[in-house]
Amino acid sequence: PPPPPPPMDEYDEEGMDDVDASGEDALLDLAQLEELHQEAERMKALGNKHMAAQEYTRAYNAYSAALQLSPVGPSSHVFLSNRAAALLSLKRYAAAATDARRAVALAPTFGKAHARLGQSLYFLKDYEGAVSAYEEAVYYEPENEVTKTYLQKARNKLAKQQGKYGQDAQSIADTATLANSIATDPQAEAAVVTQGFRGSSAQIMRAVANKPQMLEQEEEEQPYEPDNDPDFDEAVRIQQRANRFLAAKRYKPAIEEYSAALFLVPDDPFLSPELHLGRAHALNGSRRHESARNDSLLAVKIRPSPEAYSTLAKSNFYLKDYEGSLDAFEHCIDTLPEGEMLSQFDQAYYNKAEHAMDDGTEFDDAKSVATARTLQSIKSVPPKLAPPRFVPREQAINQTPNMRPLPKSWPQQSTRTPTALQVGRERAIVFLSDALGIKLNRGADGIVRVMSVTPDTPGSPIVRTGYIEVGDVVREAAGVDIRRPITNIMWGDTVALIKMAPRPIDVVVARELSAIPLTVQEERQRIERLSPATRSVERGESKAEI
Repeated sequence: PPPPPPPMDEYDEEGMDDVDASGEDALLDLAQLEELHQEAERMKALGNKHMAAQEYTRAYNAYSAALQLSPVGPSSHVFLSNRAAALLSLKRYAAAATDARRAVALAPTFGKAHARLGQSLYFLKDYEGAVSAYEEAVYYEPENEVTKTYLQKARNKLAKQQGKYGQDAQSIADTATLANSIATDPQAEAAVVTQGFRGSSAQIMRAVANKPQMLEQEEEEQPYEPDNDPDFDEAVRIQQRANRFLAAKRYKPAIEEYSAALFLVPDDPFLSPELHLGRAHALNGSRRHESARNDSLLAVKIRPSPEAYSTLAKSNFYLKDYEGSLDAFEHCIDTLPEGEMLSQFDQAYYNKAEHAMDDGTEFDDAKSVATARTLQSIKSVPPKLAPPRFVPREQAINQTPNMRPLPKSWPQQSTRTPTALQVGRERAIVFLSDALGIKLNRGADGIVRVMSVTPDTPGSPIVRTGYIEVGDVVREAAGVDIRRPITNIMWGDTVALIKMAPRPIDVVVARELSAIPLTVQEERQRIERLSPATRSVERGESKAEI
């Protein structure tokens, strides 16, 4: 017999109250957000009471109200999973499967969402999908005996359906599963929407809260027609916004938008993998590599593609899982069209993972540029400025500015002048990684020099080709010619361009042959005295650590 509807004690009281996210892009103030969150939790509690009283339609409406208040928030996966339980009790299995998939998209390691997806697919006679979902549920909730029973029933049904009686089912321990989730990442402040929802739209509100009378209509299988699917069209528009945020390296709003689009289309065979991969790129940019790997695995599961395996490989590399990175790259190569090879960027990471495996190298994150930026953002405290001093207007007009007079004649430099810059042969370096691993300094003479270089060791996040060392002079960077002395403002604009330019970028340097200014020598000596860990987080006044 088919498994019964979920027991009344299986709907969830848990949430994500302990998640704390920065509100730099908040659309609502904190008081409003807290009030909305509390009201959503009250609606969830009301829905739980209706479920206990077997008032399933009222429970559905209560959970829908909670989702209207928080469609893609820290507890939305719980609201969706609970609403799927109500839909199961109402025998609306297709709608329950949709809500369960949405919950899985928001929290891949939430076991109850996988269990409710398995139960929905079981009643839809998709026994293979039910077995896969139940296996995921058992992996995340190994003590749940009820789910194990449902898993065995689904396996028996699948065996009968395939005509494979007596064949032993695959061990649960051998099932490929996810390691973490967007909602349960210990550092998920950049991955969970808690400060307002940018992707909120009428279309998402319609998907969140269907009319009660719609539940009474007979559900029929409709042919897949993206052009006539308003959810699909809205998801594409949200994806376009997310792509623009990602291109501008605004990872936090990009994650929010990709999550919103996945809410609308959690299982589309073509769009959903793209959304998971986009969110994986944004998560990697936010240094949330565990969650990025989860999204990559979901993309591979829905539609194995070279892009999905490539993103999975780089996520594994950032997690120092070099064996997993190489394995994903091998799958990427196998899925590439005939005659195509890995991109230059992927090949560089493949080589570094290979060298790390051969050398047994364990790269120290504390010395990496990425971690250095994180440490700097944590340790740096904005200075307290003194209040402005009021000066009467007449005094400001009559006051003589304390400025030195301009020289009567400017000194002229020539190739024979001792202080003229002399350099050796120019050479080009290609940087493939987001972080360059170098610290540059614009001296008082307007010349940009290399002050420190992070070694490009196996396993490090720095990927470059070519040779660069302390003592080099930068001649060109990201297409900007800086062979002449430049002002500090021009240098600030150049640094911003280097950081924002898509990789790979070219930097041209040359060895300085002329006498090095005293101030530059003192700065180099100061850097050399610092320990490597301290040196990696030290920043120059020109903000030129890249």
